[in-house]
Amino acid sequence: MVGLGVLCLALPSCYSFGILALNRSGTVNDNNKAVKKLTLKNAPDFSFMLDSAGYHRLSYGINKLELDNKFGSLYQLRVYDSNATLIQAYSLCFGDFKNEKFLGENFPPSRNIGPNLNDHLDILNESENWIFAESEKLSFYSKVKESDIILVVVWSDDAMPYVTRIIKEVKRYKSQFPDKNLLEVYLNIPPYHLKTDSTYINELYNQLLSGGDVNAIIRGARALMMHGYYMNAVALLDSYNNKEITYEEECQINILLGVCHYMLDNPNNAIKYLEPQTRSKEHWSDAMEYYGKSLEAIGEYEAAINYYSSLNLTNHEFSVFVYPRIKICNFLSGQSEVWKELDRMKWRYPYSAEIHYELGLYYYKVNLSKSKTEFFRGAKSMEYYPLYSRKCLLQLMGKFEPNIYN
Repeated sequence: MVGLGVLCLALPSCYSFGILALNRSGTVNDNNKAVKKLTLKNAPDFSFMLDSAGYHRLSYGINKLELDNKFGSLYQLRVYDSNATLIQAYSLCFGDFKNEKFLGENFPPSRNIGPNLNDHLDILNESENWIFAESEKLSFYSKVKESDIILVVVWSDDAMPYVTRIIKEVKRYKSQFPDKNLLEVYLNIPPYHLKTDSTYINELYNQLLSGGDVNAIIRGARALMMHGYYMNAVALLDSYNNKEITYEEECQINILLGVCHYMLDNPNNAIKYLEPQTRSKEHWSDAMEYYGKSLEAIGEYEAAINYYSSLNLTNHEFSVFVYPRIKICNFLSGQSEVWKELDRMKWRYPYSAEIHYELGLYYYKVNLSKSKTEFFRGAKSMEYYPLYSRKCLLQLMGKFEPNIYN
């Protein structure tokens, strides 16, 4: 536990969260001891745990705080008013806990809800997935109505230095306003196994489809795409057809639609959405990558290489985003000797899973053991929008399907 806590403080916050969320090693008994210790030491007004459904909803479903991340952070501070409505929010994944006095000196806390945060959150709805006795629930609801604000510390026992910092700041902030009624609540996330469930993804989708401004739609669609739900994302983005939106919003929608159509094995449709966006430097990486990949998908390797070569990028951008794509084009167009160069690039984000997949297919005919190794590594590789990691997994299962998301 201590090693992971130190690791978290040394690494970028969301990266460290990913390590913790997907590799939680503590037992339920360890977690219960941590809850008891923290509660006795800090004496909050209430201390609850999430049930399994609440864990999924907070991690990536309707109660997720950070709409632009694949998974919600295990370390948050949510601030609600007496009407149970979220008014402020702080998250490890947004770097909010770098400064000790992140709540500021104003009442209510000074930071406004940002554009990447879920504005549908309501503490009474969320608390339906908290574990507590019926009598305790009535007491809690009564206190919520009587309070000026409710500060909910969302925490797990994997990285206590963050938890300690958040609680210390809550205590400091409360001491600044002795005339105010501030309710201090701790919400623990037990070590459930984190695995996405379509039930909770669809809850988020239905919530956004039934109401939400265009920015919420865009962020929600991106969140769905990060889980591989491309058809849902297309339906969500299409819900804003023929409605009044800004040019910038239209560009973002078209790029996301283009990416989705590529993922759904519709490269010609993808080109239709993406080609106009490649003329702008704004959001260039997604538009560039998936426009070029769509040209590759229809066999236009020379056109894709010419396009990649024409891009006005820095040396770093070229080496990370473009050079590997040119080599992938060379390989796919029949230059099999390029496999040696791809082998040297196969650990590099963002094309690691794709290169492992292509090498897995290449080795399949000559070395089945190597082929399986490449598919295994590809299945474990990180992709912002998953496709090739899933294809690698399906190869390992003997269930390859060219269009895996239909």
